[in-house]
Amino acid sequence: MRQSDGADLLGANHRRSADIGLIYVTPADDRQSVLAAISTQDQLGREQIAVVLPERNSALQRAGDFDGLKNMQRDLQAQLVFVVPGGGTGPAEFARRRRFPVYPSLEEYAQTLLDEFQDQDTPDTVGRVFGGRQTPARSPASTGAGENEEPQPPRVLPVSPLSKRAIGAGMQPEDQRTTSDRVDEDHESASPPAIPAPVPQTDEITQPGNVPPQEDVAPMPVSPAPKGAGENDVETDDIHPPSQSGPAGGLPVPVGVSALVTPPYAAHALRSYLLASSLRRSRRRWLIALPIVLALLVIGYFVYQPLVNLIFVPAATVTITPASKDLRNTYTITAVTGTPDPAKHQVQARLLYAASSELAKTVNASGAGNTPATIATGTLTFYNSSTSPVTIPAGTVFTDASGVEIVNARDANIPAGNPPTAAQITVPAHAVHAGASGNIPAFDFNNMPCCANGVFVQNGGAFRGGQDQQIYSYVEQSDIDKAASALESSLMPGVQAALQQQIHANEQLVSSTHCIPDSSFDHAAGKQASNVTVTVMVVCTGEAYDQRAAQAMAQDLLVTDPARNPGNGYVLVGNIATTMTNTTADTKGIVSLLVHAEGIWVYQFNNAQKQMLMKLIAGKSQKVAQSLLLQQEGVDKTTIHLFGGNGSTLPTDQSQITLAVLSVQGLQRSLSQP
Repeated sequence: MRQSDGADLLGANHRRSADIGLIYVTPADDRQSVLAAISTQDQLGREQIAVVLPERNSALQRAGDFDGLKNMQRDLQAQLVFVVPGGGTGPAEFARRRRFPVYPSLEEYAQTLLDEFQDQDTPDTVGRVFGGRQTPARSPASTGAGENEEPQPPRVLPVSPLSKRAIGAGMQPEDQRTTSDRVDEDHESASPPAIPAPVPQTDEITQPGNVPPQEDVAPMPVSPAPKGAGENDVETDDIHPPSQSGPAGGLPVPVGVSALVTPPYAAHALRSYLLASSLRRSRRRWLIALPIVLALLVIGYFVYQPLVNLIFVPAATVTITPASKDLRNTYTITAVTGTPDPAKHQVQARLLYAASSELAKTVNASGAGNTPATIATGTLTFYNSSTSPVTIPAGTVFTDASGVEIVNARDANIPAGNPPTAAQITVPAHAVHAGASGNIPAFDFNNMPCCANGVFVQNGGAFRGGQDQQIYSYVEQSDIDKAASALESSLMPGVQAALQQQIHANEQLVSSTHCIPDSSFDHAAGKQASNVTVTVMVVCTGEAYDQRAAQAMAQDLLVTDPARNPGNGYVLVGNIATTMTNTTADTKGIVSLLVHAEGIWVYQFNNAQKQMLMKLIAGKSQKVAQSLLLQQEGVDKTTIHLFGGNGSTLPTDQSQITLAVLSVQGLQRSLSQP
């Protein structure tokens, strides 16, 4: 497969070459590679992607392949085009049915591109016709009969003086005229205005189809009516009669005759005239009544306000949210196993110890081994009574009466005998087969003839060392570990519980308990044994510190901390919450504790202060009173509700002012674990 741009068709210098993408598909390409190439060309910003298919291909040969491309087209920015040689059935027909552009050759596709680009680059040279309206140029394909004829300008039908005057006077359709336009026309004339015939707004004016052309007849002159105030000048060329049939019996409107005013338009104009007159009368009544109403309101305020104040005594409820301060700090406290010194921020700590009793368990050894069989060894003595020397080669097999086979380990060179004295020689020998059967007794071979005339063999001693194969058991390390683990699991809960029982109610462990199992066994791993016995004892240790003492010390430090003093008038509400953020212990048992303490202090108002505040705001406006309260020490927020009076001023009588101080919630928790 090869990919290119439009330079193959339009030339490298054509400015639109980059807008075209070409994919040359080979017969061996698969469908997935073609789809990937289409996506690549679309990402390059192509406007069209042309897929050039050979006469036979494996990528796009079924109708379903083109259905998938149709779905893919929805997500592409470019348009897919197919170039199929021959353009007959098969892929070309499948593409056409799915409305893809199909070309039989690259040359025809290139010519189509050149024609399209030339049409897009050609400026619109058609002039404006009738008042500057632009007429698009007609393509040759859309030109019908008489296409060589020059376009004729539309004819203008004459307008009657009544219609022209109505239009020249600036008459508008009822839905486009404002009420002020109708009122101005009422001032000009006591009678309803002239009603024009409806004038359709079209781009061109054509002669009715059933009226013969009147090229030689000029339009009748029209004498415009005098213009009134606000009337606009309208040229007769802009007046377009309706293109549909006239008002009577569907007949066309003759040249020089104006359209008549139909009764519905006259009734509509009359209703508009009456509406404008009614609006003018209503406006005059409001202009007279408005000053009277305002005067009555002013008089009523000054006359009835003292009476309202007398009946409804002014009162006020003032609610104050006191200021609060959230104080917090982190302190370092030390827990020691000796005698603690509070001045050094120390609390008590204790070392804990608990041990279990010994518990034993016996398990079978799982290891299996074997001892290989060994060969029995000994010596053979050869006697030669002949006068000639004899050599017995090594490996000569000698079989006893029980079928046990023995061989000499080396050559036996027997010298010649001197009758009646026989020559002799002794050589090492061993059993042929390993095992205890090779352990023959002495003289198992007792002067047994062998090998040659006058030669005898004898074993003066027993053969030894022959042993059969032996299978045995031995201890594996896993045998010891499994037994020890089972014993630890059974002992651990009891030891840990015993250690926990040593912790007092006011104490807390520094960290989790440290438990170590101590185990022993009667056979080490690898030793031959049928079973092994394992014994285990568990020892747990830990350290606890006085948590309540550390909590109380952190609370006292926060209360007495001069850097955290909230100021006079502030009182602690709720609890001081403490959090153990970190605990560490060294090898000597000294524990460092980081304790975070936090509390909320709220300003408290006494009765004298409350009376002072009510005196401060008595008789003040609500806005001023609220501003004064917010400036006072200990006031965070305030709300004022007024009852009676003028609704904006607090009573001058302090007894009519109710002052309430809200309570602020403190912290409820006292201690949390890290």
